[in-house]
Amino acid sequence: MRRVALLPAVLVVSAVAFCRSAVGSNVVPSLEITGSTSGICDNTGGSLNPNIPTFVNVRAGSSDAATMSVAGVGVVDNQKENQPFNASFAGTFGFVPSTYTVPPGTLVTVEIITYFGSNQTGGVSFRSKIVFACDTGQIVSLVSGAPIASPTLSTAGLAVLGLCLVAAGVGRLSPARVSHSAS
Repeated sequence: MRRVALLPAVLVVSAVAFCRSAVGSNVVPSLEITGSTSGICDNTGGSLNPNIPTFVNVRAGSSDAATMSVAGVGVVDNQKENQPFNASFAGTFGFVPSTYTVPPGTLVTVEIITYFGSNQTGGVSFRSKIVFACDTGQIVSLVSGAPIASPTLSTAGLAVLGLCLVAAGVGRLSPARVSHSAS
């Protein structure tokens, strides 16, 4: 019975070992948002032309998709690009200018998703998302990181796990053995 109880503990320890956070500057490829920009709107209308501070760590053949939306307006820019070069530097991500009218304090949301392959293929390598006030640049939320890989078992691993569970079940269902002692 004790041997069977150890199996879930081993799986949990293995799962925890795979779950680790990543810093954008160490993940390749990644575009990590590092701050916000201010003064991109006012109550008479704004011209959205922000350059969002980012840390860029890309390689040739990777790609990204970026979306900027303004509360009450919707998506104001949606960009997709392929990386033709290898680079690692602090820079800015520029969005296409757009005109809108919103009151000061309106929230802007920017999300940049970096992919391993070109044309947004090969799986997500990094996500970075910021929500900030369009007039002051005050950050409401800033979240970045690499997706956490879920530990999985191969077909052979699943077969072995199934056999272990069957063996444990059979052992538990078999009748109790009574020992006779000579008197």
